Amino acid sequence: MRFRRRSEASPADDERPAAVFAGILDGRRLWVAIESASPAPSDRIGLRDPETGRLLDVPDDDPGDQPGYLSARLDLAALPEPPPAVLEVVVESSGGLTPVATPPLPRHRPAPTPDGRTRFLLARGDDHSLRVRSERVVPAATLTSVRSEPDPSGGEQVALCLSGPGARLRLVTDDDTELASWPLTGDVVALGEDDLVALASTAPQVARLLLDDLPVRRADNDLDDPARAVPLPALGRLRLRWSGLGLLQARLLEDPETAR
Repeated sequence: MRFRRRSEASPADDERPAAVFAGILDGRRLWVAIESASPAPSDRIGLRDPETGRLLDVPDDDPGDQPGYLSARLDLAALPEPPPAVLEVVVESSGGLTPVATPPLPRHRPAPTPDGRTRFLLARGDDHSLRVRSERVVPAATLTSVRSEPDPSGGEQVALCLSGPGARLRLVTDDDTELASWPLTGDVVALGEDDLVALASTAPQVARLLLDDLPVRRADNDLDDPARAVPLPALGRLRLRWSGLGLLQARLLEDPETAR
């Protein structure tokens, strides 16, 4: 993300370097750029563990060919496992380590690392310093495709293609009560209107969809509000939707027959 107003990065009397660009790409690479008219050859951007004060050895594959900027492209996947919960972005120079300041950060939810186990997010400290925060990603199956199509009986069905270990797609309440389940054929479960008969007497509510016991996640989700950005098909009273964390849910509407 590019920052336009350097003055927001830190107080006017703050002489720290300020980021003019910061972003986490591919779920694993931290890109940072700082305005610098003539950086010394030894100057570089790095990550410091605030608990120990130690500068971490993180590979940087930025070519450094942008005049007027000191920049880095740090591979966060090379951090020790598990990575520290919070890391400070610093400039290493002959004068030591100096924290990098940042303006307020816009909302953004990067994709998880390629192994799906960790998510790295940018954060702004109370002192306006730029930080990288890590969080563990809940194990989940993945919805790889979804489509609406005619079913053999002449009605409509929704076909979900799932990647992950499991034999049944389960509709489960927050207190782990199973409302319905459907078997997979290969890696596909097809939901038809006849499959909703078991839900005829179920009250309107929002429930989770699980592959056996695993939540189902949107592939490479990097959206703050996937429910609005990525609509899913509807089937009768059943409305598929994404949670704010990109997990598959279903909203059961009021049955028009019982509402009369």
